[in-house]
Amino acid sequence: MTQLLQHPEINVEDPSRFTKDDVHQLDCLDVWGGSRRVNRQAYVTGMNVWVSSEPASSDRGGDLYLISMCGGAKISRFLLADVAGHDAAAADVADDFHKLLRKHINKQDQTKLAVALNRDFEKQSTVGRFVTALLATFIPQTGHLVICNAGHPRPLWYQADKKMWTYLDAVHAHTDDVPRNLPIGVIPETDYVQFATEFLPGDLLLTYTDGVTEAMPDGGRMLGEAGLLEMVSTLDVRDPHGMIDQLTRRLHAFTGGKMRHDDVTMMLMSPDGAQPQRQPLAKQFKVLGKMMGVVR
Repeated sequence: MTQLLQHPEINVEDPSRFTKDDVHQLDCLDVWGGSRRVNRQAYVTGMNVWVSSEPASSDRGGDLYLISMCGGAKISRFLLADVAGHDAAAADVADDFHKLLRKHINKQDQTKLAVALNRDFEKQSTVGRFVTALLATFIPQTGHLVICNAGHPRPLWYQADKKMWTYLDAVHAHTDDVPRNLPIGVIPETDYVQFATEFLPGDLLLTYTDGVTEAMPDGGRMLGEAGLLEMVSTLDVRDPHGMIDQLTRRLHAFTGGKMRHDDVTMMLMSPDGAQPQRQPLAKQFKVLGKMMGVVR
């Protein structure tokens, strides 16, 4: 990966595509997202989020991003999805998937949300189309992020206390043959599991579609997970607002400016510790239990 070691200097005074005074503030029951080109900062209780989506060939593509806030502003949900392909048909499928997602978004248990999406998408999907998706629910009262990954690229997690980036994944030991966490629309009977991790102020989570890891210079090799980890590790984590811009410039330098191979979408999440109206501790953990599917 010698190419990654030759990054051009990044001018910190370069104008950001994200405007600090134009933050989309979500209130209770708000849902924001879509499949169109966007560079926007959003805020939900306890979390700053930056979303950049660049379709390959038009103003809309097969990548889908969504943020919602529910439960009296006590729970926020995030989704990044990628429809197979990056043509006009993929954009249409992304729009259909967006409608399904809005239909089921208020299911408290993410695994049930994934099962419902898989079931309904399979009923209406075009042959050969499937969707990878990363679902995440943030509970500011407990500082936990609950993640369900349906065949999507693994997110990158920056832990402030360790001052390092790692890929965030969960290893589940199963002895049966039930398919689990496959992309949406592959096998109707797929089961989905999730895991929770502490997500504290100073931490960061970068989710992205495979257009990032599949970036490739002429005559070279794809960036891949290892290359992305190396690239992200050079970014200034003290300035989350500018990180997607920094990463985009590095990706363009790596590919020689050629980033039209696929839709490219990134979502960066940064908790700030803000809390909704205080609830008893028992109720806070009941909310977490419902998210994990262990409390009815």
